Amino acid sequence: MKPCRYCVAGYLIKKGHKKTLQILGYGPPEIRHVAIEMLTPAVEFGAALAFSLSLHSSADHDQALMIDYVIHHQKANGSTSPKVFKWRAINLQGHRKLQISKKHAIRKITTRVYYPGLHRVDVMVNGVSVASSEFQLLMP
Repeated sequence: MKPCRYCVAGYLIKKGHKKTLQILGYGPPEIRHVAIEMLTPAVEFGAALAFSLSLHSSADHDQALMIDYVIHHQKANGSTSPKVFKWRAINLQGHRKLQISKKHAIRKITTRVYYPGLHRVDVMVNGVSVASSEFQLLMP
């Protein structure tokens, strides 16, 4: 049985596959002054992680931006495991500023076990990592 082409495309988009993103109109991002701010640098398990992103377009034209974030979850052995989450797809006008914020629930789910410690958030724009920050997960 062949995999569904939409499933394959979705997988490639989440992986930041450059050719797939370019086919969909998401070329290399022309941005500057990218900053991520952790609004909750320490998160209690069961609460929400809150962060914001600001960036400026350095392009003279409108550009399509696909913004995702990756949480590198702490594992039991001390290593981390990345999980990509979709955030926003936007058409940003040339030389404009974008400011967005996000709340991500850190609660019990059946597909993930959470461990306390330092976790990292990376912001990806059109498949390119543009900002990174850390937060501490506190367990009861």
